[in-house]
Amino acid sequence: MTTTHNTKADLLALISTLEAKVTQLEHALEETVVAKKRGGKPVIEKVAKPYAGKQGHYFMMQTSAPGYQVMADRVVLLLEQEDFATKIRKSQLGRAMIQQFETTGDLFFWSPNQNDLMFGPVLPGRDKIGEAEIFVIPATELTDLGKAFADDKAGKVAVEAMVNLPGFLALEKLQKEERKLQEKLNKLNEKSTK
Repeated sequence: MTTTHNTKADLLALISTLEAKVTQLEHALEETVVAKKRGGKPVIEKVAKPYAGKQGHYFMMQTSAPGYQVMADRVVLLLEQEDFATKIRKSQLGRAMIQQFETTGDLFFWSPNQNDLMFGPVLPGRDKIGEAEIFVIPATELTDLGKAFADDKAGKVAVEAMVNLPGFLALEKLQKEERKLQEKLNKLNEKSTK
């Protein structure tokens, strides 16, 4: 099958669609690997889940990981979607993660289940998201930072430290103050020229 694509966006969209189909087929195969045992009854064999025992964990993918560029391109495409970006930016930690990605390239994911990952902070609604928001990355390319919620929040604490959340929030506060002062200065300048 030979196809011609005119833009990088076309290729990235095609890659995203193909990855989603592969993930979907892998999930279907995991659930239905069947072998016959004596008497003709089928035995269902469970296949190991990529993030077994890691549900609710944060993970980091560094720029040196083999599959990094594909995942980074997918995240960029997601952040260009206003509804997705707005959802992530509602969270202070989400804004800090985006800023960290934009400055250092580090990607942060969390595992809503044992089969896949999502970019950004822990957010509800795993069952209401599109396939483009679901990532399956080999565990060998990720650093497990620990649990994101419940009684042990080691992963959340680690992510907050890595993105320097207090420093990020202080910078946001200063930027907000600067914007207010600039608006005030602009209004005063308008009044003085009238």
